[in-house]
Amino acid sequence: MTLSFAPFPSDLAGWSSEIAIGLALVYVFGSLFEWGVHRYIMHTDFFAHVFPSVRKHADDRIFHKHAVLHHGTYYHAFDREDDPIGREISIVFTIDDTARVLAGFVPVAFVIALVSPVIAIIFVLTPIVHNQLWNLMHREMHQPRHPWWSRMAVFCFLARHHFLHHTHNGTNYNVVLPLADHLLGTLAFATASDRAEMERLGFTRGSREGI
Repeated sequence: MTLSFAPFPSDLAGWSSEIAIGLALVYVFGSLFEWGVHRYIMHTDFFAHVFPSVRKHADDRIFHKHAVLHHGTYYHAFDREDDPIGREISIVFTIDDTARVLAGFVPVAFVIALVSPVIAIIFVLTPIVHNQLWNLMHREMHQPRHPWWSRMAVFCFLARHHFLHHTHNGTNYNVVLPLADHLLGTLAFATASDRAEMERLGFTRGSREGI
């Protein structure tokens, strides 16, 4: 038995529908994937529990860099860290990080291509686009340089969401694709002091009642 990829759409309507379906599916999947990586790898040292041998590399673990240093030391108060070393720890995904995720996505994309090569292509592009968006937005949230897009309501919404992740433990694991926090019960709610600080940081543009 020979497996073959499905054909590409033959008309504009076919392309439009497959692209729309693909974007919707990868948004949901991407949000859940982002939530899972952030929750179980960056905040709970999942790999060290499953593979105890990695504990000998404690200072290099994603968990240590993110949960201990990024959250616990340098950006504990979302304070726009000035330390030349600390300010860069766990701010962006590296090319190696993206390559590792992409290596896991590609085999799944081959299976998806049996049904829709268009959706398969979107699926492969997802970790590349996601990680670049994370890098741009996460850096701007913590190290503001004020490019034009940082004044847009969508960025301010994501910045408020991420600010609450830093101030309320165990919440708001989504950074770029907010959905899974709503579905999985990890959504944070701002207090009066949170709202005041977010306003001071300039994150309340486009919000209702300053939240």
